[in-house]
Amino acid sequence: MLVEPKPSPMDLKWGMLGMPVRVSPMFFVAAVLLGWRTSKPWADATGQSQGAILFTWVFAMFAGILVHELGHAVVARLSGARNVRIVLYHLGGLAISEGRRLRWQRVLELLMGPGAGFMLGGLCYGVRALADARGWQLPPLVEFFLSSSIWIGLIWGLVNLLPVFPLDGGQITRELLEAWRPYDGMRIAFRVSVVASILAACAGAYFRDLLVVLMFAYFAYFNWQLSRLPPSGGGGFGGGQPAQGAEPRQPWERDPDWWKG
Repeated sequence: MLVEPKPSPMDLKWGMLGMPVRVSPMFFVAAVLLGWRTSKPWADATGQSQGAILFTWVFAMFAGILVHELGHAVVARLSGARNVRIVLYHLGGLAISEGRRLRWQRVLELLMGPGAGFMLGGLCYGVRALADARGWQLPPLVEFFLSSSIWIGLIWGLVNLLPVFPLDGGQITRELLEAWRPYDGMRIAFRVSVVASILAACAGAYFRDLLVVLMFAYFAYFNWQLSRLPPSGGGGFGGGQPAQGAEPRQPWERDPDWWKG
């Protein structure tokens, strides 16, 4: 789940801002499955067909995650990264790039994924607030799209900033701890991720959200396994290059946003 999926003949492909974008058909399958449970109540409340509500949800999820990945990718390009590309698959996506950057550049790149989502959510909230202030009656599907985009941009962005590796917040935590403690900062970050994942899974159980429970239970196990690896050196906050003998960063560590939102 944490590696770039192999291309398939059914992938959608196009260029955006000079970067190739590829969408796996499994992304749309996962989006439909994720939105299926809530599409019926929304259809009943708005008088729209369940198919129309589900299509609108898939489009909102597609737009929200694409904007998130563009936030990562644009900053990577500005930081001098090469071969920057975006892949959407499963419940999220990847912003993949090549070339080393300074640690502060990597942190900024990680922050701009949720940041772009916050801007999209804020824009949709502003449109809805303006419509309410002017007394405009938005079409039900437009209202549903705006509400979904606000939820995806704001709520998913906040969840993504939790200190849980490999979410953006977990990667930021690792970068900061490696700068502070080059020898064992990575291991501490993984242990922080275990605790945060357990707390998030408990919150999911409290709200009876099985997907959240399963996802963060997996993250807890995943980070517990990583925390048992031998420690490796890091570098200062300005440089952030691996120390001699350190294990190189894996390609999937660059921006594994597979879970999203």
